[in-house]
Amino acid sequence: MEDDPLARAVGEVMKDEGRSMDARLEKYAHGQLSAAEIAALHSEAAHDPALQLALELHAPLSGETKAKLHELGKGATGAKVIPFRHRVAVGALAAIAAGALFTVLSTRTPQQLPSYELSARAGDAILRSEHTERGTTRADSEIELILRPGTPLAGRAEARLYVGSADRWTPSPSRPEISDDGAVRWIDRADRLSGGKTGPVSLLMIVALSGKLPSVEEARRTSAGRGWQSSSIEVVIAPLGEGP
Repeated sequence: MEDDPLARAVGEVMKDEGRSMDARLEKYAHGQLSAAEIAALHSEAAHDPALQLALELHAPLSGETKAKLHELGKGATGAKVIPFRHRVAVGALAAIAAGALFTVLSTRTPQQLPSYELSARAGDAILRSEHTERGTTRADSEIELILRPGTPLAGRAEARLYVGSADRWTPSPSRPEISDDGAVRWIDRADRLSGGKTGPVSLLMIVALSGKLPSVEEARRTSAGRGWQSSSIEVVIAPLGEGP
C-alpha cells in the first residue's frame, strides 16, 4: 500500500497520547498569539505534516460555528474552544460518517416494482388473468379491474388503462384508485370504462413507478419494462338490449 502523508501525520499526532503538545497550539486556538507568532507556526508547519494537521485542528472557531455548537449543547459561549483531542475524535467521527453516507448512497439500488397479479370482474364473469377466456357483459354492467402487488410498494405508483378496438387504442376515461401499498383498481360501468366502445375490446392495464409509465405502443410490445408492468384481458361488451 502506498504511503499516505495524511495518515502518517495523524499517526504522528495521535501515537503518544501522553505527549505534551506545543503550548503555542493552545494559545493559537484561543487567539492569544501575535501575528508574528502565527506566521512562525505556519512556516514550521510547511515542513512538518504533523504540525500542519495540529494547526488545522486547533484553528480558532468562527463565531458562526460557536453559535451552532452552543445551540446543539456541545459548546460554550465566549472564547472557549473544543480541546485538541476532542477535535481529533470529532474529526474522525465526521470522516467516518461521511464515508458511511457515501457508501450508502453509492450502493443504493434503484427502487423496484413488485410483481403484480391481475383479477377482474366483467358482469358475472370472474377473470383471473389474461389466459382466462373472454368475458361477456352488458354495456350497463360493471367492470372491475384490480392489480395487486406481490409485496407492498415502497413509493408512489401510477397507472393507466387503455381500451383497444379494431387495433385502435385510446385511454379509458375511468380513473384508477391507488392504495398506499400500490394496489390499483378500476371500477365503472362497462360503457363508461370503454369510452363507449362495444363488441370485442381489449383492456390494457399499466402500473408503474412514479414517472415510469411507458407509451401504449411499448406496453403492447412487451409486458414489463424498467419500473413498469402491463396486463391485458379481452371483454365482449354487448350493446344495451343484446346482453344476457
